[in-house]
Parts: sequence; structure tokens; C-alpha cells
Amino acid sequence: MSTYKGIKGFSIKYLSADPPVANEGQVFYNSTDQKMKVFGLLPGGTAWATGDNLSVGQSNARAAGTVTSAVIFGGNTTADNPFGGSNDTQSYNGTAWSTEPDMPYYTAAHFGNGDINGLSSSIVCGGRDSTSEGLTSTASWNGTTWSSEASFPNAVRYGFCGGTGENIICSGGLAASPPTAFPNASSTYNGTSWSSAPALNTNRSNGFSNGTATSTLATGGCTPPYCGNTGVNETWNGTTWSPATAYPSNVGGLSEFAGGGMPTGIYVSETTRTDWNGTAWASGTAAPISKNSMFGFGTSSNATFGAGQIPGTPGVEITTESWITSAPSITALDITTT
Repeated sequence: MSTYKGIKGFSIKYLSADPPVANEGQVFYNSTDQKMKVFGLLPGGTAWATGDNLSVGQSNARAAGTVTSAVIFGGNTTADNPFGGSNDTQSYNGTAWSTEPDMPYYTAAHFGNGDINGLSSSIVCGGRDSTSEGLTSTASWNGTTWSSEASFPNAVRYGFCGGTGENIICSGGLAASPPTAFPNASSTYNGTSWSSAPALNTNRSNGFSNGTATSTLATGGCTPPYCGNTGVNETWNGTTWSPATAYPSNVGGLSEFAGGGMPTGIYVSETTRTDWNGTAWASGTAAPISKNSMFGFGTSSNATFGAGQIPGTPGVEITTESWITSAPSITALDITTT
């Protein structure tokens, strides 16, 4: 009878643990597991994965960062509903969510940056609370604490935004008075002061957006008179808004766009996922749980969506789901016989 050594020229190693260095095709016996194994190639791929639960559920929150380093802030929680918004802040390190110092003000329907370095530097402004339908508050996050910044001149909510660190573009939205007015104002913040900026080509509110200070998407929403949904899409290049390929349907912004790696990104509403490649939209793999009012952060290849609400169900969710792209890898595989 032929032996492995006779065929291959060497014996199978008898080891108490898998070798620390993986060499594809290497065969060995793991005495602890009592199994014959071989190092084989696992192909990479993309798939949805269940993420880590939040400390507190936050719907309509703003978020920035990557699937291993992120921050979320504001929105709505069950406990904060009497205030018309939340001042909660949570950070993520890739394995768990942690409670961070509260924002200086309560807000929902607010603006915030969405770049991949948001955990170390972010900005939030505007929105609404129980006392006003249009706030002027602005605050910055340095990775540890919040600080108040120059007042937001537009005093609007439900607008479009994207940013890098403490630099942000805020456009569109609804005014404080009357609460269904569309001022179509735009402002940029440079970390110190606000400046007027070009307005959206199509006056809107209640859409979805995210991105960086020089590459941001503003999609869907409702147009005057309040409120008819649209699929209009525009991109910001750091200087001006330009028309882009429309979203496949008329849509309100029920969730946030994960576009910290703009010019590409992912949008998820309930189970429907749509991918933006910089020039066009395409249907993607459906999300595993039907939710809306979610936050989103990350890039088109690795993104996380979380919290929000299950349609028709009261309360705010604490669950998160991540779209993960994995690279090919060599790993120890059991050898079985049949």
C-alpha cells in the first residue's frame, strides 16, 4: 500500500496545534483536535454579517467612520423623545460600542460629517428639538470631548451634508418658520467660521446624503410645496453642486448613505440596498433585516448600518448589520473521508 511519504517524499507532521505559518497544501495532524488537516485557500467574497449591538438604540443618528472605527451622534432614542432629539454619542472600535460624552445640545434631523476618520474628528450642526424646528447650534468632536463652535447660519433641519473632520457642506432642508418652507440655503464650515456656498440645483429636504468635504452625494427627498418625493441626485465636488444620475425611484431619506469613501457608497432602506459607483445606481444584495431611519458609515466595500426602526413596530433598535468584503485567505481545513 502506498504511503504519504512514498508519494510526497516526506512524512505528515504530528503537531499539538496548527502551525503558525500557513503554507498552502501543507498536510499535518493536530493531536489536540485529533484531526488531519491541510492548509487550503478560501476564496474572498462579500456578504452581510450581524454586527455588535449598540449600548443605546439611536434612530436618525448621524455617523462617521469605518466598520472598525466609528462614531454616531444625535437622533432619537426612546428616553430622549421628550427633548425632540438626542445628545447621545457612541463610539465603535471594531468589537464593541462604548458610551461617550454627550453632545452640547439635543438634536434630530441634523447635519454631520461622514468621512472615514470621523471617530477622531467630527462636526454636527442644526437639526431640531422640542423647542425649535431649526437650530443654529454647532459642535465639534475631537475623539474625546465635544466643543461648541460658531453658530450655524441656516437654522434648518432635514438637509443634505458631507464633511471631513470639522469641514462640512450643509445644503437644503426645512426652515424653522414656517416649518414647511424650503430656504434652499447652503453653507460651508472650515473649522472656524461659516461661509455661504452654492445652493442645490433642485430645492429639497428629507433626502439622504453623506460623503466628504470635497465629494458628497445629495439624493432624493421632497420638493416644494411640501412634500412630494423625488429621485433627483446631485454631487458636491468641494465647490459646486452638479446634477448626477437620478435614484431609480422617488425616495425620502429614511436612512443614511454610507459614503465615507466617496465617490462611491451604499444606501439601504428596509431590505432594499442600492449601490452608487460614482456615476450610476445598481441594485445590491438585500439587507437581512427590514429597518428604516438607520445610520450608515463606511465605504462601498465595507459598511455598517444600524439602529433605526422596524416598520410597524414601536421602539428603537440596537442591532447593526455590516456589508463586509473579505480577501482570499489560507486557512487550516479538516480532511474528511467518505
